[in-house]
Amino acid sequence: MTAPLKPERIRPRDAAAITGLSLRAVQGMALRGEIPGAAKIGGCWTFDEKTLRTWIADQVKKNEFKASAMRKAAFDGIDLEYERTRRKLRGKPPLEDGELLEVVKRDRAVRAERQEQYRLGKRSRPW
Repeated sequence: MTAPLKPERIRPRDAAAITGLSLRAVQGMALRGEIPGAAKIGGCWTFDEKTLRTWIADQVKKNEFKASAMRKAAFDGIDLEYERTRRKLRGKPPLEDGELLEVVKRDRAVRAERQEQYRLGKRSRPW
């Protein structure tokens, strides 16, 4: 006797259980294209379980990286939201938190060097 086949795709309630979100939230995210591997088949949303689990793992890694960058920024006294807004107002492209942190550190080092040159009389203006 052969074992029954396991479905290759899962239903929204199963996807909701895996993600920890409500059924409506999962359906809304699928509709907006935010969940990879989602497809509407015969009027019902279905999800590729492997793709869904991989996506969740990627989200966890991304959030851990972001939290790490935020901790580093806080340790260095950098307000990433302020710096992100500042870049936007100056017309510069947005950066991920880790990249933004490095840019801010580099800018601060350049600014400190210029101020030191001004203090020593090697520069007419500190900026």
